[in-house]
Amino acid sequence: METAMTVHQKIASTIVALGMMALILYLVRKRHLREEFSLIWLLCGLAMVGVVWFYPVLVFFTHLLGAVLPTTTMFIFAFIFVLLLCLHFSISLSRLRTQMKDLTQKLSLMEARREEREALKPPDSEDQQ
Repeated sequence: METAMTVHQKIASTIVALGMMALILYLVRKRHLREEFSLIWLLCGLAMVGVVWFYPVLVFFTHLLGAVLPTTTMFIFAFIFVLLLCLHFSISLSRLRTQMKDLTQKLSLMEARREEREALKPPDSEDQQ
């Protein structure tokens, strides 16, 4: 039941993981992905390579968790990863929402002050003629 990956499977999986990592670096270079998020995805790619080349470690964690198959352990870790990623994005979104509220309030105060100054300013002599 615990068969190791074949050489072809290891090579194909490594190519996919390295391709994903190359895509992440390309997206950072083109400024489509920020560096703070790229670290998460690069670590994910490294984890993919690690699972491929250190399969006995995955089998060890499978036995440790009491799972039946290593694929179950991978799905458990993937689910935890997605949950943590959602939490990270929720925190970032909350921070951005607070910043947007603060900036909107500051902008409103600045516009009110500007309108107040314009109301107190005497009319130009050109407007009177």
